[in-house]
Amino acid sequence: MWWIIGVVVLGVIIFRTVNKDYKESVHTNVTRFGGMEQKYKTLVLYFTQHPASRIAKLTNDSITISSSTINVRIDSVGGSTEIYLDAIMPIVGKISNKWKFQQGYPQERMIEDIENFLEWKMEQFKKIIDDE
Repeated sequence: MWWIIGVVVLGVIIFRTVNKDYKESVHTNVTRFGGMEQKYKTLVLYFTQHPASRIAKLTNDSITISSSTINVRIDSVGGSTEIYLDAIMPIVGKISNKWKFQQGYPQERMIEDIENFLEWKMEQFKKIIDDE
């Protein structure tokens, strides 16, 4: 019986410690920069430049941009930025990828990396079409 109470108390202590560290990390890496939309302004402008794209969800540590064919999520996780891309392209099909960048990595370079990946995927598709 006492061991159950001990496990519960230990669990609460661990949860509070992790939660406190998480809140401090979000404040240090996001909130003091004006929030996700402001901190990642260059990326947000890049992904919302199409008229059908919009910010679908905004939290303290995540922003999701969606349209009918693409879904992009930008997460601030600890000391890094993670970008998840899921797209459905006519003819090509589904394209998915995840990028992880250290805090402070220039957003323009993030965009270059994403564009290079998309160009590479299109080249792969062209090769498949040419081989048929």
